Amino acid sequence: MRIATNKFSFLKILVYSSILFLLISGCASNQSEVKGINFNDKFNTSKKWIGLDHDQLVDEIYSAGFNAVRIPIKVSDKINNEDEKIKFFSSLEDFSNKLMAKNLLVVIDLHDNFYSNPSVESDWSDLLLAWSEIIKVFKKYDEKLVYEILNEPHGVNIEKNWIDMQESVIKKIRKEDGNKKRKIIVTPHGWSDISSYKNFKKINQENIFYTFHYYEPFLFTHQGAYWTKNHYPVGAVWRGKISELKIVRDFLLMSVISPSGNIVLGEFGVINLAKDDVSKREWINVVKREAKKNGYWSFYWSMNGDFGIYDEKNNCWNKSALLELTGGGYAKLCD
Repeated sequence: MRIATNKFSFLKILVYSSILFLLISGCASNQSEVKGINFNDKFNTSKKWIGLDHDQLVDEIYSAGFNAVRIPIKVSDKINNEDEKIKFFSSLEDFSNKLMAKNLLVVIDLHDNFYSNPSVESDWSDLLLAWSEIIKVFKKYDEKLVYEILNEPHGVNIEKNWIDMQESVIKKIRKEDGNKKRKIIVTPHGWSDISSYKNFKKINQENIFYTFHYYEPFLFTHQGAYWTKNHYPVGAVWRGKISELKIVRDFLLMSVISPSGNIVLGEFGVINLAKDDVSKREWINVVKREAKKNGYWSFYWSMNGDFGIYDEKNNCWNKSALLELTGGGYAKLCD
């Protein structure tokens, strides 16, 4: 018993010492802040953006003060259709080009349930084929373009082999892309939740970044969401120091995983069904503040859709959300 107690105490001291170090050092405070937005629906669903071409979309994102864009893409329904594949990648490359011309960081995020939750046990070939197609298009670009291997892997049919699958994709990227400085974003199996890092083994390579998604408390951020198992009622609010300290603690625990930085907050956001604007604003403020303090790249979910902060009909941004995320830039703010 005594030995076990001492071992546990030592582990606690190690963790708390790491946290104290991170608090004092400001955690990669010398890095420039990455303020990102998720650009969803156009390349990962069949939904269409009406009335805005790529130039206009890029201008809106740039004027809003964002300096990075995460682009979720779905390719499984196009891989075996040459015409559709060419059309899709041509449009994606054009949009990415225009973003990088404004000096924005671009993350190509394979956001496709066919790979993250396959219906049968995967032999990896589908995922590797998808990445071969992505690499062909984007290998000519410099380090402003980043690869994210797979969004939220969670299916039972890839759980056992996910670590090996992910490392196989990394090897393919390093071999076929050719740019050793290319940043690659990885994640454990389990929805990219902080808790999924508990038994995750770090990848001992340069330019590897670790992503997590943050929507806690779920009953607040996903209130009224029709797709969740537990249908949380609309009306939840978020207040108080205890709620704030939970976010502080969660982010410090994430930082212990990679004390030197290289952490990406790939998604965080509040559904638009949440009507208490004070709660939404305060939650965004705390999450964004802690991400910045810990040196994370951060990408709000999202520009469009159920969590969207851009009103395309009126060509304006949600005022309170954008002011917390970027300071507002010089974009048009909704009344």
